[in-house]
Amino acid sequence: MTPVMAPVMANVSAIMSKLAVLFMIGLLAGLTATDAHPYSFEDEGGSRSSTRVPGQPSRPVAKPLPPSRTGTPRTNDGNMIPAIVGLPPAPDQTEYRLNPQDLVNITVLHVPDLSTTQHIGNTGHIQLPLIGHIRIGGLTVEEAQQRIAGELSRDYLQDPRVNVFVEKYQGLKFTVLGAVGRPGVFDITGQITLLQGLAMAGGFAKGAKEEQIVLIRTDRPGHSQAYIINGEKVQCGALADPILVGGDRIVVPKFEIPFFFKEVLGTVRGFIPFL
Repeated sequence: MTPVMAPVMANVSAIMSKLAVLFMIGLLAGLTATDAHPYSFEDEGGSRSSTRVPGQPSRPVAKPLPPSRTGTPRTNDGNMIPAIVGLPPAPDQTEYRLNPQDLVNITVLHVPDLSTTQHIGNTGHIQLPLIGHIRIGGLTVEEAQQRIAGELSRDYLQDPRVNVFVEKYQGLKFTVLGAVGRPGVFDITGQITLLQGLAMAGGFAKGAKEEQIVLIRTDRPGHSQAYIINGEKVQCGALADPILVGGDRIVVPKFEIPFFFKEVLGTVRGFIPFL
């Protein structure tokens, strides 16, 4: 090596040594970051990723779900439904609106010749003595009584007393799922109770948790309420047999349902996983 090249080679050697040190520092920093955060989390878009811990296989870890904005807690297992241990309230029959093909019985007090039982037509009309065609479809029972009484009082009777009774409902259904003989969707044809609905579904199957029947009801648009009912007590008469309404969903579990509860004003309330 010539005397001229010696200083140049010394400078190159020094630069390479500095680069090697910087590389090692960067590598150690990366390993430290991996040890501090061994697993990744879901990003805002919900995608999952995974990293590797030295000496262990990589695995995805889900980001814990935040509380829902409505105040109902959520878990990684699914949404939760507000639940009450006990019976649902009796349905308000005054809110039901008459549908085509409903079978209605109409009586006029002290005038038996005006009484009739018939299906509401597809246009919502029925045929009555004296009056002829009158539309009651879409009305509540009380509104239908008032309309019929108004037509009768116009030309025929003074202060008529009209009673409308729905003998068979059309278009209302309920669902039975879980440990029953024949799960499915069934029509509500008149007043049907919980036990009658379960009988229509073939009764309890082997292993059914009869003491923990879940009845899920939509009490207002977009909101469901679950009721955990002890079917054994209903069968022996210790609890009333609740009346079903259109849209009810009955779930008979085979296993214990997780129930996160709290007691509020003497009523056990809480949440169950969405079924």
